[in-house]
Amino acid sequence: MKNEISLPDAYVLFWAEEDELRKRKEMDQTRSRRNFDKHLRMIEPQMRYFHYLNELVPGYVGIHKTETVADNIHHIVKHSETLPDIKKRESEIFDKVIDFYKSTTP
Repeated sequence: MKNEISLPDAYVLFWAEEDELRKRKEMDQTRSRRNFDKHLRMIEPQMRYFHYLNELVPGYVGIHKTETVADNIHHIVKHSETLPDIKKRESEIFDKVIDFYKSTTP
C-alpha cells in the first residue's frame, strides 16, 4: 500500500536427497503428496535462488541437510544468533532478485 517491500529477516532451508524423499513418500501412506514429481523438479531452481540470496547477503540463508529433528532445531537456533541486518538493503536486494529472475526465466 505504501509502495514498500519487506523481506523476511532470514531463511532456513532444509534439504534431503531425492532418494530419501522418495523413501519418505513410500513410507508415509497418511499423506497423498500430490504433484510429488513436480515438487522434486522445483528443488534445483529453488536451491539456485537461495544460494543466490546467500551470495547477495552472506548468512541470510541457512542451508542445511535435514537429519534429525534435534539437529534441525540446532541449525535454526544457531542461524538465528547471527542474522545479518538487511533492513537498509531491502530495496536493493529486491531489485537484484528481480534481475535474477529475469536472467534465469526462459
